[in-house]
Amino acid sequence: IVSLFTVPDREEALSLCRRILDNMGAGHTAIIHTWDSDLVKRFAVEMPASRILQNCGGSTGCIGVGNGLRHSWTLGCGSWGHTSTTDNVGFENLLNIKRLTSGK
Repeated sequence: IVSLFTVPDREEALSLCRRILDNMGAGHTAIIHTWDSDLVKRFAVEMPASRILQNCGGSTGCIGVGNGLRHSWTLGCGSWGHTSTTDNVGFENLLNIKRLTSGK
């Protein structure tokens, strides 16, 4: 299922994206298709998402195909989504590491 929304301007587009993320996707992924670097920076700052993808597909991009993110089927949503990490989860996130330290 693909949804498409039409809005009159950038302000309404950014507002709609925030409302969608707040409804069911806070912390997960937000995607923008544009070459306008100022708009991309603003989108990245304003969206409550752990992964901001520019000009790439969501179903493969969020799991790290072709964009430098860690390949993973488990995606953290951080504090926005009430999880402990914003990473694409790998084995390092599942290890129990014990540390011993002393005051001197």
